[in-house]
Amino acid sequence: MPAAAVVASRAMALDPRAEPRYAERVPYVVVYGEPGSRLVDQVVAPHALVESRSRLRLHGQYYITKQIIPALERVLSLA
Repeated sequence: MPAAAVVASRAMALDPRAEPRYAERVPYVVVYGEPGSRLVDQVVAPHALVESRSRLRLHGQYYITKQIIPALERVLSLA
């Protein structure tokens, strides 16, 4: 199941009216989880990260290796 679908299903479990509309993007962030856990087990809604009061931490290594470095490689290879 995609990460956004996991976040949407968690939201719908709390409130059935939280069902996303057709083609609506569901925002999510990746946080640190148990060692060896799957990525879909580490995704939460952005407001859950903010409301956690430092209990959850943004997974910086994931964003650096999977999001920032590939984007920089694409930009720097244009030169």
